[in-house]
Formats: sequence, C-alpha cells, structure tokens
Amino acid sequence: MSCLKRLRALAHFPTPNQRREASMPHQLRVMTYNIRLGIQEGLYAISQVIDEADADVVALQEVGHHWTMGPSGDSTARLSALTGLEHHIFIPAIIEDRPGQEPARYGQALLSRWPILEVQVDPLPQIRDEPRRLARVLIDSPAGAVEIFCTHLSYLEEDRPQQGQVLRERICAAPLCGADDAPVARFIMGDFNEPERAEWLEALVAVCDDPGAPEAIETFPAHQPDRRIDFVLGQGARALAHRVLENATASDHLGVLTLWEV
Repeated sequence: MSCLKRLRALAHFPTPNQRREASMPHQLRVMTYNIRLGIQEGLYAISQVIDEADADVVALQEVGHHWTMGPSGDSTARLSALTGLEHHIFIPAIIEDRPGQEPARYGQALLSRWPILEVQVDPLPQIRDEPRRLARVLIDSPAGAVEIFCTHLSYLEEDRPQQGQVLRERICAAPLCGADDAPVARFIMGDFNEPERAEWLEALVAVCDDPGAPEAIETFPAHQPDRRIDFVLGQGARALAHRVLENATASDHLGVLTLWEV
C-alpha cells in the first residue's frame, strides 16, 4: 500500500482532541470493522482500535455470541463495555442450538454512542453461501435521527450480485434524508467482499457519497492489503474525511473511519 495514499487520507482528519476543542455539534464519526471474531489478539485489541478512532457509531462484522470460535460469551456486550459505546445490538446470521448450553450465534453487531430507536433485520438472497443479513438501525444522534444500513455480503461471487441489488433497492426505496419523518442522514456500511467495481457496486455508489473513492485505499488482508472491500457510504451528510486505520494485527481487515457533517 502506498505511503502517499495513507498520508493523503490522514492529512485532514482531526484528532480526538481537535474534535473536542472545535465547535462541531453536528459532526459524526462512523466506522466499519470486520473483527474476525477477535481470534487473532482478543477483544481488547479490537476495542483499542475503536477507542483510538474515537468513533460514534461502529458496524462490526464476524462477531460471535457464545460462538464456537473466538472469545467465549457475548462479544458485543464485551466490546460495548470496553469502548464505552453503551448502546449496542447483536445481529445473528447463524444460530446453532446446543442442548444444555447457550445457543451459538455468529453475525454482525452495532455499537453506538447514542440510543438505538429501531432495528429491522432482513435475510439476503442465498445461493451457496452461509446466511447473510441486512440490518437497518435508527439512532438518536445529536444531529437528529440517523439511519444505518449495515451488512456483510458473501465472499462467493455468485451470491454477491443479488445481495448487492437488494441493498441498493432498500436504499433507493428509503425516504429522502431530511424530508418529513425521514432521518437527517443515512450511512451504508460493512464488509462488501467485492474486490472489483462490479456492476451492483457501481450502481450502489451512484446513489451514495463514497468518501473513500479518491484514494481507494485497500483494506484486506490487513498485513498486506491488496483490495478495498470495506466501505462506509453516506446520504444526506457531507463527507469531511476518510481514513483506513493502520492496525495489521488485531484482525485480518483494516477498519474504516469516516467523518461527516450533518
């Protein structure tokens, strides 16, 4: 990965101290991060990446809840406690019943600095891969109600186009941001698993703002990234900065942090 690309991405991104010192009542820091269950260095290492980003809302992929791999217990609640992002939800995609034990669950999660008002979870089309979910979450931010669509699309090329089409259809069917009874802003994020600018991804980006497009910094695999598959897109907000977080050991993905003005 080009050092120049990284420097350009970091050049205008305010530090947490700068953020607190400036008068920015309607600036939101939105992040996506595939944590690979925390199996590499544990959940504390994941929480440190989130803490250093000073994110307000974080979409997480590959999260376990009493899952058979990774740390035991409720990883979402643990990360919420470690990061201080007290509002959280877990979105299971796979559930395995275990007699006499807590069911093993695997899926996504969302951490938020602000209260969660609504949650809707829908299955995505599936041909050969494991179940995938699309979650819609409404958050009560200081700027007003903010809508989050988060997902983790299939790694199989034959499954992704239909999933991506459903994602775009849901975004296009949503009310215009700022309209009556509509959210003030909307963010679409997650691990899209799409290494190329496929037709479905081009169609999605055409109706959203993609602050990572100019540099197109790769996000996977973390130790030597060669593809950009983790995205934060937006509607109804002005993108101020985009940053790919430089931690190559906590997960096999690099986190993506964006700054928006609403």
